[in-house]
Amino acid sequence: MLVSFSVENFLSFKERVDFTMEKTSKSTKHKELVKNGLLKGACIYGANNSGKTNLIRSIQFVVDAIEEGNVSRIYKTHYSFIPNDDKVSKFELTFKQNKHIYKYVMECNFASVEKEELYCDKKTVFKRTATDLDRLSDYGILSNTDYYLNRKFTKSDLFLSKLRADNVLQEPNLKHQEIFQDIFKWLKQVFCVRLDSAVGGAFYVYMEQKEDFKNYLQELLEEIDPSITQIEWEPIEGAKLNELLVNASVRFRDSVPEHLFIRKGYDFFILDHLENNRYTGKKLYTYHNNERFEINWESDGTKKIIELSLAFYLLKTTNAIVLIDELDSSLHPVMVRYLLQNCMDSEQQSQIITTLHNINLLTQELWRVDQIWFAEKTTDGRSKLYSLQQFAPRFDKKVLKDYLQGRYGAIPSLGVWKW
Repeated sequence: MLVSFSVENFLSFKERVDFTMEKTSKSTKHKELVKNGLLKGACIYGANNSGKTNLIRSIQFVVDAIEEGNVSRIYKTHYSFIPNDDKVSKFELTFKQNKHIYKYVMECNFASVEKEELYCDKKTVFKRTATDLDRLSDYGILSNTDYYLNRKFTKSDLFLSKLRADNVLQEPNLKHQEIFQDIFKWLKQVFCVRLDSAVGGAFYVYMEQKEDFKNYLQELLEEIDPSITQIEWEPIEGAKLNELLVNASVRFRDSVPEHLFIRKGYDFFILDHLENNRYTGKKLYTYHNNERFEINWESDGTKKIIELSLAFYLLKTTNAIVLIDELDSSLHPVMVRYLLQNCMDSEQQSQIITTLHNINLLTQELWRVDQIWFAEKTTDGRSKLYSLQQFAPRFDKKVLKDYLQGRYGAIPSLGVWKW
């Protein structure tokens, strides 16, 4: 589970901002929304262009950087506007996995890694600074193992990524291997749902229980639209299958068989990776009174539910950490509330972090006060982030009324407009 995250000098965050999923309120309300002292969810409110999305992008940047390995390539291919000046961007990511608390520190710019540190239960695993050309400055608990001492890297490569690329998990009887098992497993649990446009593709990976997911999706669609009598996944072959595999084949990694849920345009597919690098694919259709519908014919809300379905299935059935920007767009508030309650009430150690605009969801009937966050941009374009908890509202306070009156900030300034 995510414990905390901080970012500085990245996107619209000039000064350091801190975001935490630790329980900070003493309120006994909504005990089901806390798991082992950590919150099951959090929401971020704020005006347009206030920095809400940038928090999600910052977390995803760290995950992408570790998976990619080379920070220079990540900057060029993923983010067009990064540091605010010549200084480095700074990140601290703390998470809990397998009863251990890990803290990962990364500082970098367009060309190089300036600092990289890893701690396990406050013990130093390794440290690296900008002056280290190809080795670590402090091997910490790894110092007595030749495998780690022999790893070399370039100035733009992350040491953690180097270990991943060198298949550290495949080394027999390697000391401290369980640390990296925990870290890479946690990273695979982080999903960023990009609801950009119908062009391109959104990729999600899930490893098992494909039929359970299909049943979950069908039940979900039937609940929101009674006219949908069934869904079907029909085989695709030839050029259509090959077109999907161009981008999707790189997603099949680490273990087989594996399945991919893919959006391309307005269509949704499941790809299966079989033995001997063989692939099969199926396309989703809905049926209304026995008439087959293309997904393109469905409403924007139905299409969004389909796209979100795997994320919420994972939240309900696994220990996923799901980041969703503007969950409430194109969806009725009742549907959004149902989805949020459904995933946060699960027994899994899963978490959802989402940005919202619908103020009807800004209520203590749904959230604890330490789950509600605000993003606000200053006049010079810098974003700040803060929790509702710092205002310490009473457990029965109507926080929406105070928010609309501007008491918490993070609301559009519209001159003469009064609530």
